[in-house]
Amino acid sequence: MGLNIRVKNPNVVMSIETNPEVLTVLYKHCRGKMSDETFLLKDEAKLFTSDDFYVDNSSGIFKNSNIRHFEEFEAFTGIKSIPKGCFYGCKSLKEITLPESIVEIKENAFYDTGLEYLYIPLNVEIIDQSAFVLSKIKAFTVDLDNFTFYSHGNHIYRGMQANVLYILAPETTEYVMPETTVFVYGDGSKAWASSQKLEKIVLNEKVQDISGKWFNSVTMKLQEVSGPIRDDVEFYNGCIYSKDCSTLIYYPSNKEYSETLLNPNVTVIGKYAFVSHKKLKKLVIPERIVKIEDSAFYISSITNLVVHSNVVLKDYCFQRNESLVEAIVHTTNLEGTDIFASCSKLQKIELPDTLTVLPKHMFWFCRALETIDIPSKVTRLEDSCFIYCNRLTSITLPETVTYLGNACFSGCGMLGDITCLATIAPTLDPNVFGNSIET
Repeated sequence: MGLNIRVKNPNVVMSIETNPEVLTVLYKHCRGKMSDETFLLKDEAKLFTSDDFYVDNSSGIFKNSNIRHFEEFEAFTGIKSIPKGCFYGCKSLKEITLPESIVEIKENAFYDTGLEYLYIPLNVEIIDQSAFVLSKIKAFTVDLDNFTFYSHGNHIYRGMQANVLYILAPETTEYVMPETTVFVYGDGSKAWASSQKLEKIVLNEKVQDISGKWFNSVTMKLQEVSGPIRDDVEFYNGCIYSKDCSTLIYYPSNKEYSETLLNPNVTVIGKYAFVSHKKLKKLVIPERIVKIEDSAFYISSITNLVVHSNVVLKDYCFQRNESLVEAIVHTTNLEGTDIFASCSKLQKIELPDTLTVLPKHMFWFCRALETIDIPSKVTRLEDSCFIYCNRLTSITLPETVTYLGNACFSGCGMLGDITCLATIAPTLDPNVFGNSIET
């Protein structure tokens, strides 16, 4: 009786027996580089480039696939970068070995994967801040001869131990910043993006340029930020303020909101102060607030809003409040653009009678807005003011209007009735109505 002995072919990187999930994806998208759908040779793996891992140059070929491991990735030595969204949503992916040829890991490359550990090779020089958002990674190891990045514990640093790029705390509820950390790299908006259970952050005495944008993560359950006595900021009631407490820097995203919880000296809501806040519903801006800075309530959960007459509104201050249904605005101090941009459920907006200008992109992508009363003293509707308000059916322009900006009503596909009360025709910039109606 003869023996059936199978000898492993040293030229085969992977086969349908060893890694069927990865091989199936590769053959589906890159069959021109493979001689057979049941195996991949070493010489074939070397010919793959980063472009082969794209789909329509917009997302990765493995996006949302059920691949479980990809140690054979190290054989793909022609790949210089891991493309945008390459392994996006690969929740079953537990192990992967990156090629030594990798120089860059692009945005969302490992978004929401199941990886718990990753080795960063020698030649990696660029890691996008969003590369590991929502991943389960608990630890990185960076090649000791890589002079761009450095790993220590659950941190990865850029250039030096003082400049933190990622803080990995996927299972912890409290994070205490090491005394060695002086900088949070870039704008810091993704630093804690994988810390899905974090409830408390304790900053150190040395870290510089503290910003509300550091905490821009919709996954956070954060209720408190504290730290030692510092020269630049004040910690009060679990929030961060300027040293004199006149400006609110950050109000934790999962902390219950009440005007009584604010410092009594606060007059300014700072940039990203309520970013991704989950507890705001019916919000009345306190009378003592004189300015709401850029993106102060970006991606918050406001449903009903009242803004008093003396406050200044800056760029993007209520952008992407996707639960906002009704807003009553008494102020004419609209100094920013995109103030209500992408408030996709906004149905009713009241503006003050004395308002004279609707700023750029004021209601960009407010797709639920069906009608609006333009105040009688308005003279200008700036560029893209109502762009893509695709449920807007009618509008009346007051007799004071003199100017309609570029793309002001572009993308308003249901806009069929425009009444202009002006006796002198207003100046129209190019493409005012875009493809909305015939003019």
